[in-house]
Amino acid sequence: MATPPKPAFVPGKAPVKPAPFKPSATATATATGNKAEISGIYEPTSPVFGRINYVLMLASIGLIFLGFFVMTLDKELYGFGVLGITVGPLISFIGFLLAAASILVKDKNTVV
Repeated sequence: MATPPKPAFVPGKAPVKPAPFKPSATATATATGNKAEISGIYEPTSPVFGRINYVLMLASIGLIFLGFFVMTLDKELYGFGVLGITVGPLISFIGFLLAAASILVKDKNTVV
């Protein structure tokens, strides 16, 4: 006959604390000569984006705002002039393309 399992809580006795979690092994990762200790959690050795990525992203945000500002300068009815339909949207579109390019450009100093 099988014995029933012990209950997790027994009245009148102090509860048993579980042992703290410790990773079973410490691994060493090598990325272009830089060693980083990894103990259960990934710790990057360098930032993902470099300075050029942030500069391009700020420039793209500026171009997007400039494009929307140029669209407001149009004095035609409902913005149907040259500035509101062609120039402003073109500047904003270039800003969005530059934002995508700023994510894709790889900086020489970053290690990924």
